[in-house]
Amino acid sequence: MDAEFTFYDFSALSDANLIILKDQFVIQYSLEPPGHDDVFLHRRPSRRPRHLRALWRPPYTETPHAYPGPWNDDYGYRTSFYETSRFCFFLTNGIEYLLPQEVFDRLIAKSPADRASNIERLRITWEEIIAKARVSLIVPTPSFMRYLETGHIDLTDVQYTLTPSERIEHLKVIARTLTQSQGITLGTMHLSPDFLSYKEANLSFYSNYRMSFFKKNTLAMNSQADPFYIIVDKELDKMVLDYFDSMTKASYCQPCSGQELESKIKIYQNMLEKITSLAGA
Repeated sequence: MDAEFTFYDFSALSDANLIILKDQFVIQYSLEPPGHDDVFLHRRPSRRPRHLRALWRPPYTETPHAYPGPWNDDYGYRTSFYETSRFCFFLTNGIEYLLPQEVFDRLIAKSPADRASNIERLRITWEEIIAKARVSLIVPTPSFMRYLETGHIDLTDVQYTLTPSERIEHLKVIARTLTQSQGITLGTMHLSPDFLSYKEANLSFYSNYRMSFFKKNTLAMNSQADPFYIIVDKELDKMVLDYFDSMTKASYCQPCSGQELESKIKIYQNMLEKITSLAGA
């Protein structure tokens, strides 16, 4: 959550035998040839600024073999991202979309003019998406419970905490939208032996099947690292998208219809009111 990574095509670095953290350290290593016992040898890490700068330049940034980092920063409203009609979202901080209109109104009222304009455009965009787009929403159950308890969302670069009543109304809006829109599906991801690598995710994934980006949970960040990353490398984008897209077909991801969600809201109304009030919001 507090580190920033740049990925390079390995063919440009395969002969370097160096592990470098820019401006921090460098380790030189060697491996035995295939067929021999694996041996990892390294020299004592160098932290001399002059050495680090000399080693960082070639071949990482100044040769034709260097690849641009496939993750770029992107803040705020991403107009081009929503110009398609198919989306896959893995949401680890509740569902920051499909918000009640009252929440949008409150966000707009308390935001500066330029930011309020972005939020209003996002509201209009989502009205169009609900009407005509295909959207697969995947929500891990532990993350969803955390959202009910905290009410925290990151809407583009705007942080907001929904009140307990707004959170329950949010669930009702989601249920109505799932019932009324044939193009939007919701899958809840449960912990299971098939997905033991998941503990408590803090990284959400968003894709329109042309481009993808990650968004960190800002509550879990302890530094000034960037919360947004766009994947611009096509091969990496396809690998990551295929991984998340496959979740919608996995046994640990259970589809939830609007009728089912409405029924659960009625059955667990009292429990929901207690959960949403835990943080004293």
